[in-house]
Amino acid sequence: MAEVTELLAITNSVSKSEPAWALYAGPRVVEIPDGSSQRRWVEDITVVRSDTLAHYVVDRGPADLYQDIPPLFVPVLLEECVGLLMEMAERHRRDDRWLKHQQEVAAESTLLMDAIRQIEVNREVIANRSQFGPAYKVQRGQYPKSVARRRLLERHQDETGNIPFRQRS
Repeated sequence: MAEVTELLAITNSVSKSEPAWALYAGPRVVEIPDGSSQRRWVEDITVVRSDTLAHYVVDRGPADLYQDIPPLFVPVLLEECVGLLMEMAERHRRDDRWLKHQQEVAAESTLLMDAIRQIEVNREVIANRSQFGPAYKVQRGQYPKSVARRRLLERHQDETGNIPFRQRS
């Protein structure tokens, strides 16, 4: 089966006052002359040349150096110039605002720990066990797990008003 490749028009130079079509700044897999490929951080500014979109690509180095920076895509559709997009890409590459935001959100989030705790509680209820402290567990009265599961589902329905999915018996 033949591999489909996209042919892109490439330009070697642009004027800073030339109108631009779009900007992409982010990681891209680039073919290296020795035949291998690497993930590189590129800034791709698209301009119009002879009714064709041409790409001016600047390689900024390995993508691993910029792993905390999200990709940036700005379609300007000939309303802004190349110089402004170059400045925008430079500011974005040096800005650590998104890294700080990501760290703040991760520090505030208790979603995963809450979900794990809820799964543990549900397993203990279904297994008819109570836990008192870190090491002391008590097996409660002997009754079928299906009864415990039904009571757990009823309690969930009473608390949330939602009917949870039914498990196969």
